[in-house]
Amino acid sequence: VRSRRQRQMCIRDRRTPEGSQLVFAAAKGPRSKGVSELRIPANAGIAGVSLGANTAMWVREVGRDNRHYSDADEKSGYQTRALLAVPLRGPSGRTHGVLELLNPFGDAAFEEWHLDAAQMVSAKLATRLG
Repeated sequence: VRSRRQRQMCIRDRRTPEGSQLVFAAAKGPRSKGVSELRIPANAGIAGVSLGANTAMWVREVGRDNRHYSDADEKSGYQTRALLAVPLRGPSGRTHGVLELLNPFGDAAFEEWHLDAAQMVSAKLATRLG
């Protein structure tokens, strides 16, 4: 998946009661250091909706979506315009977190193949997580 600018993986922190927080365990992109180890409520934002519903989310205009957790943008200094969120669901059915892809290059929009590729990567990551 080469056309994304920022990608990050949020993992459910099992040390919190009922995995109530997501921690940004890995990030790559222009503001990756700004989100490293950032914590958000597990039910917050589009990542939280994706995690709770156990389904992929594709948001073309994040600024128009009231589910967007803007605190993460404020803390990282990154402005999210478009977002793909895919749950990290392991073979046992356990959901470990969410893989997010943010802002395709230029004025491009995410396309169906981006979602397909993100789901494949998410499945591989989730298998490694157990």
